[in-house]
Amino acid sequence: MKITIIGATYTGNRGAAAMLVATVERLREKLPGDTLFHVLSVYREKPGTAEARGVEIVHLPALKLLTVIPLLCVFYRLFRWFAPVRNLLLRSSALESIAGADAYLDLSGISFVDGRGITLLYNACCLLPALLLGVPVFKMSQAMGPFSRRLNRWAAGLLLPRVRMIFSRGSRTTEHLRELGLCNLGEAADLAFLLKSGTEPGAAGNEALVVGVAPSQVLLDHCEKEGVDYIGALTRALEPLASYGKTRLVVIAHSNLGEGVRSRNNDFHVCSDLFNRIRFPDKQLVINDLTPEELREVIGRCDVFVASRFHSMISALCEGVPVLVTSWSHKYREVMDRFECGAWVVGSSELDVEEFPGKLLRLVQEKDEVQERINRNIAGVIESAGRQIDAVAEYLTRGGFPACSRTAHRLCDRFYRNAFTRCVMGHSLDEGLQNVCASGGLVTALLAERLSRGESSGAIVAEVRYENGFLVPSTFLARSPDELRRKAGSVYTDFDHLAGILGILESSSGPLDIVALPCQLTRLRKVLEKSPELSSRAGLLLGLWCGHATGPSLLRTLLRKWKVPESSITGFRYRTGIWRGRTRISLNDGSVVERSFARGYGLYQNMYADSALRCFSCGDHFAESADISFGDCWIGSEKGAGHKKTMALSITSKGNEAMGQLLDSTSVESFEVPVVLAVESQKRSVVWHTYSCAARERLQGLFSMKVACSVGVSPRWNDYLSGFLTLLFFRLYAGPLRGLMFRLPWWVLFPLMALQKLALNR
Repeated sequence: MKITIIGATYTGNRGAAAMLVATVERLREKLPGDTLFHVLSVYREKPGTAEARGVEIVHLPALKLLTVIPLLCVFYRLFRWFAPVRNLLLRSSALESIAGADAYLDLSGISFVDGRGITLLYNACCLLPALLLGVPVFKMSQAMGPFSRRLNRWAAGLLLPRVRMIFSRGSRTTEHLRELGLCNLGEAADLAFLLKSGTEPGAAGNEALVVGVAPSQVLLDHCEKEGVDYIGALTRALEPLASYGKTRLVVIAHSNLGEGVRSRNNDFHVCSDLFNRIRFPDKQLVINDLTPEELREVIGRCDVFVASRFHSMISALCEGVPVLVTSWSHKYREVMDRFECGAWVVGSSELDVEEFPGKLLRLVQEKDEVQERINRNIAGVIESAGRQIDAVAEYLTRGGFPACSRTAHRLCDRFYRNAFTRCVMGHSLDEGLQNVCASGGLVTALLAERLSRGESSGAIVAEVRYENGFLVPSTFLARSPDELRRKAGSVYTDFDHLAGILGILESSSGPLDIVALPCQLTRLRKVLEKSPELSSRAGLLLGLWCGHATGPSLLRTLLRKWKVPESSITGFRYRTGIWRGRTRISLNDGSVVERSFARGYGLYQNMYADSALRCFSCGDHFAESADISFGDCWIGSEKGAGHKKTMALSITSKGNEAMGQLLDSTSVESFEVPVVLAVESQKRSVVWHTYSCAARERLQGLFSMKVACSVGVSPRWNDYLSGFLTLLFFRLYAGPLRGLMFRLPWWVLFPLMALQKLALNR
């Protein structure tokens, strides 16, 4: 297994180095011991640096990344089938590192931000080679946006949807990315929070008050453009502390390339200028070539800290040191807000106001209170930072997931922006559940665990039972995990499940978890809102993603077609097995009848035979009234997998807690994926509930039907085609031609159904 990393180096910016060190160390803990790490570095690293870290450094200057590497990737993509050309191209160590990677991690601290000039091209070229070669790309925690300028918006809109997963560093970045229409998102704190600390938080223990400051060449350049005297502002704020009892000042070059280099990543000169200019009797200049761990230890010995370099701020927070932040970007505040310390962030335009020196003095006076806030929040932030490492490790060890199409991103942004908080994909480890459940068994596994832990006293589910010679769908209350497992499996026949749920709630003590279809949960929510007593008995609401509900007459018609008398049935499963599976019927003589689901029940259901009329007006596919909803993972890469997989979306805070239970459960194998992957796996169903629904409303008069679409969209020509075929199929199976339609062989019907599904593409 090989992981290639770009956007961070061991040399120069020690913040980037901290991210790099933390990433490699944490991934080593979760991946096989022989995993290889390649780092594409714009600098020539000092001898021994990489070897000490167990990493291979590939020197890739920025100019080469911007010009040569994209061309090599294009040629490699075109001619990799031809061994002589392929081997010649792979003589480029950078190309070999990218092409042979199992995952490609972009550790850029900030990217795709308006107004950064040539840096935008560099940000794009950090992603482009891996995307050209089809290597899975993860954009690790960083600040991005805003995307107001046309070129930046275009470049981000072209490249970012193709990234497997993007981790935003905070809420402001998440907002910017959602405005761009992206849904392949996770939110995670900066990777540098995972760097192992060398000191105990807040353990400075100095006799004198030690004030640290990490100036930034980037902020100096920014202030010069705004006409702000950056060094003068720092001097005016720091000098009064010299008379604040016994005080020592430590000026730290947190990004250091040495005296002979002029670069935005080199704070050597700005630190030297501040040190020489400031009048402070006890002062120290730290411009040694320290490792990220050593720098963090130096910062940890301070009592208060002034941070202009972003990752010096993170080191101060990790060490529990109260910090005043001078900033030029939203990336500072979104981190400080996590620590309830956003008030201690000062923008570049505020540095030359009279209040700035007083703010630093106030921090010194309130440092104990600020330190308490930092220590209260640090554990949660470190856990947040670790999520991205977990996601990459799970992707690599559990088979991964595909990139999502631009169509899925557009649909997700148009209809589900902020509707879901997290998405998980996985399956039960119980082989018995795998064989009988229509999906991967996550619903049954979650309900069973909640019963076992006493978090619920029962689960209300649907079942198919035998009664008076007929198969009857009904509502059932399972009181134990074993009872629940015996009832596992989807029920594809529509019935008044809501009445059954309310009847059980009225007569039973709770909390009772409830599994239902989207329309049933919408009505249930309204009932629960009006009845506090029933609401107190309802536990977790679990929704099932729904194409549409089908009346019981379809099942009875097919049983007659298959010559299976209902009176002889002892067991019935709508769908078993992998992928689309088979319908399985057990008979009282011990024999078993199996029929292909895709050519049998599933075919007629997908042609809307005996569909409930309310379904043609429904716009809720993902059960948005649920706490957590589940559905099939219809992704091509899963077709050959050894297990069926379920996807789950958390919608409420209760659902988010349940999602955490799934991820922590030992009875299932699950991993977090971008929310947009759920839309990717259900694109046609999403279009059917939205654009095609709008077309059905406009075509209702042709079929003497009443369709009311609640989604305000304008259908295209293909939506009219899908809407027309949907209503036509329904009418054919409901009219005098019903018998003929059921007598037609599947291979005649299948192309008609496929045409309707093809028209649902968008």
